[in-house]
Amino acid sequence: MSVRLVSQEDARLFGPFRFVKAQRSLTREGIPVLIGGRALDVLGVLLDNPGSVVSGRHLIEQVWKGVTVEDANLRTQLTALRKALGDGINGSRYIINVPGQGYLFAAPVSGDKLDKETGYQAASEPAQYGALPKLPRSIVGRDEIVGRLTSMLTSRRFVTLVGTGGIGKTTVAIAVANSLVSACKMGVFFINLQAITNGADVSSFIASSVGCFIQGSDPEQSLRTFLSGRETCLILDNCEHVIEIAAPLAQRLLDGVQSLSILATSREALRVRGENILLLPPLGLPEDGPMTASKALASPAVQLFMERAATGGFAGRLTDIDAPLVVDICRRLDGIALAIELAASRVGFYGIRGTLELLNEGSGLQLLGTRTTSSRHQTLESLLDWSVKLLAPHERTILFELAIFGSDFTLEDADAVVGKDGAHADVRAAIASLVEKSLVQNSSDLQMAKYRILGVTRAYAMERLETTGFKGRLAERLANHLRDFLTRLQGPQAADCCDELCAYHIGNIQIVLPWCFSEEGDKVLGIEIAGKATRLFMAKSHFALCHHWCREALNALRSEHEGTAFHLSLLEALARSSIYVNGGRETRVLIQNALDLARTRRDDKCQLNLLADLNVFLTRQGEFSAALDAAEQSFAVAKKIQGRSETILAEWMLAASYHLAGDQYAAIQHAEIGQALARIEPPVKLDLFQEARVRFALARSLWLHGYPDRALAAARLAVAESAKNPEHVSYCLSLIYATPVFLWSGKYDEASPYIEMAITQATKQGLSAFRSLGQALAGELLVLTGKPYLGVEVLREAIDGMQANRNDIVVSTTSAVLANALAACSRWNDAHAVVDAAIYAAERRAEKIWMPDLLMAKAGILLRQVNPAIPQAEALLMRTMVLAEQQSALSWQLRAAIPLARSWTVAGKRSQAIELLTVLLSRFTEGFETSDLVCARMMLASLQTIKATA
Repeated sequence: MSVRLVSQEDARLFGPFRFVKAQRSLTREGIPVLIGGRALDVLGVLLDNPGSVVSGRHLIEQVWKGVTVEDANLRTQLTALRKALGDGINGSRYIINVPGQGYLFAAPVSGDKLDKETGYQAASEPAQYGALPKLPRSIVGRDEIVGRLTSMLTSRRFVTLVGTGGIGKTTVAIAVANSLVSACKMGVFFINLQAITNGADVSSFIASSVGCFIQGSDPEQSLRTFLSGRETCLILDNCEHVIEIAAPLAQRLLDGVQSLSILATSREALRVRGENILLLPPLGLPEDGPMTASKALASPAVQLFMERAATGGFAGRLTDIDAPLVVDICRRLDGIALAIELAASRVGFYGIRGTLELLNEGSGLQLLGTRTTSSRHQTLESLLDWSVKLLAPHERTILFELAIFGSDFTLEDADAVVGKDGAHADVRAAIASLVEKSLVQNSSDLQMAKYRILGVTRAYAMERLETTGFKGRLAERLANHLRDFLTRLQGPQAADCCDELCAYHIGNIQIVLPWCFSEEGDKVLGIEIAGKATRLFMAKSHFALCHHWCREALNALRSEHEGTAFHLSLLEALARSSIYVNGGRETRVLIQNALDLARTRRDDKCQLNLLADLNVFLTRQGEFSAALDAAEQSFAVAKKIQGRSETILAEWMLAASYHLAGDQYAAIQHAEIGQALARIEPPVKLDLFQEARVRFALARSLWLHGYPDRALAAARLAVAESAKNPEHVSYCLSLIYATPVFLWSGKYDEASPYIEMAITQATKQGLSAFRSLGQALAGELLVLTGKPYLGVEVLREAIDGMQANRNDIVVSTTSAVLANALAACSRWNDAHAVVDAAIYAAERRAEKIWMPDLLMAKAGILLRQVNPAIPQAEALLMRTMVLAEQQSALSWQLRAAIPLARSWTVAGKRSQAIELLTVLLSRFTEGFETSDLVCARMMLASLQTIKATA
């Protein structure tokens, strides 16, 4: 008898069935199953992909190769196949339909080899469901939580990892699974419940996934028996949509199998006995401050962004210029891993700046992911669709309506805006449920319980809200609520805490004001809100917002408001914000108009505030004498009011004005008088801007007057005190105007981070004028540290920016630095042109403060050029010393004396040089380690040594 030779083929075993694809054979416990050929082919494709979703299109392409058929043909064959397998009978499940994706073969499959000659079954292979999902190449920023979860599972048995959609729960769960396996602590099964659409299938699906053959009609009983006696961890991923079935099932399994541990991932807690909840936070973002590439890359969110950008085709490295843009993208996406990955995937095509523009245009929800990801992870919109479909109808409605809030909100805010007909309990219950489902975030602080919707979720919800037609009605309710809220916090008792209590509403105000001033809105309501919000805008340095909405309100102001206190408050806020927004000629007109109305109304306090604004404006324009006149007027008004806070303000204005007018002794006197008054108990409320202004003015005056150590201490204090209110403009100004003290003292390493922070703050707060000042400091640092070629371009750009913004405070001294840089590059003609133009402009404005600096720059160029003009240079240095003496600026006298002594030494006037340096150094009582004093002492010692040995 001949033996039929059969090539070695795979047999697939599942349940009581055995399938050999090459032989087109399906048997049940050895008995052939009668089934059509097409149905067998469908089974073969599904068995080639056990545990994976196979699309209907792929099945058709494999089974009907080269033939065009309808989807109905596939469904017919699947029905026949299910019937032949007894699918669904006695709890058995083999083929599961995954809506919108395809079909999944859910039963455990093992493979046996057929012997080449006999065709009999060979040694069995292990079931495929024991394999874990592939671990990502890198898991950014999650090492700590992976370690914590791994530890918890060995001691607490039941842990649920909770977080919003796309935050990375599955990635963390995969890492935990691999961690447990590598530690050999237990057997691990990773079970993704995403494919399950019918909660009744959960127990069957889990049983199939772990390789448990279901006997009888109770898959749960079979599963408990299978797991008993084994140290096993089940990882149940994506529980939220079958939570009503999965939660009690998990508890029953844990109760019945003592050797079992479970890690569940879900957007809400399972809320069953024995559960330990661990919230998965967003990926960490950099702290506020100067943003460099190295600082940005220290944060997990930016690391993930750049890794995914690289895999998406971006070949560049993160630069210091692009670092703030990437951080902005990651902040807008709230540190949500999936959102960051989707945005980063576009960088290869659009670039970093282009990707940010996509988000600005509102394209974030439609950014596509990779084709191999699940459909709900293809876009942020599909991800949120999945989450929202799981909500009860009233929860879905309230989520969409909460999107009207542009920033944080309290339960009281939600009651007033979203609650209908006093149904506050329903609103609060819905918010509590949405928090549990990770769609609303708790953002409470020590002062107040608050909530917010993450940016991506809010954009999604707002799109849905707009389709309902209720957005306008909700905007009106929010506007009325904000009007009432701001009114309650206008009184004197609430004045001290008003700013902080109201700050979270700035985003909400930005939502309602555009509606109020729109065609469908309520302009009267908008005028009232804008007027009441000006204090808050100014306190938080939102000058552009304040300027825009004050102008809108004034343009819409009705005749009955003309000349009222409300009218004056709008004019005052418009004038003050204009200083920081444009600073042009219009600003002076605005201040004068407000001053005229304040005098008409005999409002002395308002006059004092406006004179302070005028003083600041004139100072920025470089009109230092006029600014001093405004300060003296303010002092007269303060004496009339006779209030301590008003007197302090006037003294501080005089101090800052005398500093720039060129009288450093008077500046120090007035600064110290004001500060002494401020220290008297009880404390009085002081203007943060003016307080910062006097601190850095005192530091600068102390340095010029010859107290370098006290100046450095004062500069550090000025920055430290302003840093307590980092969102206020005073912090940016302190950084800008205190930093020169470090540069003048040669403390370059200390100055560098302050300069970076100043530029960052100016950019963040939209203060383009102050960004130019920060760039000027950056250019000066480059020159001082031996990089004049780089410094020249930075300084030119900074001066252009200052002039464009009419911010002329330091144009002269920056021009002196630029001239020195050009000379260091041997660009003598350019250097002379820059310094000569600056000297001419300073003389025309009778500007005293910077004239010594300019004359020293001119003298330095004359001494360094190819054919030195020594007599002219020495004359300029002598003139510098006279002007510095008139200003009580001992430090500038010494700075001018150093090159003058050097020139005299070359000319053989060694004795005069020694006498000059000896006299000036004897007047210093501190600062001996600062650069100028070190240089002067070394020069003097050298001259004295030469004289002694001559």
